[in-house]
Amino acid sequence: MSIALVTLLLSMIFLGISASGFVLDSKDCADDRIGYSVHSGQELFFINGDLVDKSLFCNALQSYYINHCSVEEFPGFSHCWLDLSQ
Repeated sequence: MSIALVTLLLSMIFLGISASGFVLDSKDCADDRIGYSVHSGQELFFINGDLVDKSLFCNALQSYYINHCSVEEFPGFSHCWLDLSQ
């Protein structure tokens, strides 16, 4: 039962539907959708609806940049120290 509740909660978070006013900013690149939010003072990073750590999120942004996505406009970009000189 707890797995079902966690799945439902994560679905609500990703869709931005929450009674606490949680807002998720997200954007598409190729086949992926990334998202970023701050909730209760904690940064949350998402790739395709899955909660991921900051390192994986930033690595994904670097990969998107290499694949010609304009990552400067992506949510959470300012929280990653990316080398965009490549």
